[in-house]
Amino acid sequence: MGDDVSWHLSPGPLILEDLPEDEAVMAYADLSGTTHILHILAAAVLDCLRDAPASRGELRTAVPGRLGLSIRECPARLVDATLDDLDHAGLVQPMLPPQSIAAGTAE
Repeated sequence: MGDDVSWHLSPGPLILEDLPEDEAVMAYADLSGTTHILHILAAAVLDCLRDAPASRGELRTAVPGRLGLSIRECPARLVDATLDDLDHAGLVQPMLPPQSIAAGTAE
């Protein structure tokens, strides 16, 4: 999907809980009943999307800042791969433009 597509959390409550020593975060998706163990980068992406839907470009800027890292320390490819992983896990999803929804297409 393009950089201009906004992403948001998947429907239903999402509970995030830090695991000991801040090495990982447990995410429980209430609607699906699934539990995921996430690294801190994935948790930062979810935190950003909890605030508001965001595009890949916006996440590439916001996520490193949320972690106190520079964009060099947290490159765009890492944020993109994390977003793709979260999408595959069903924790986030793209917001389709209204014309795509009406036409029944994804692009």
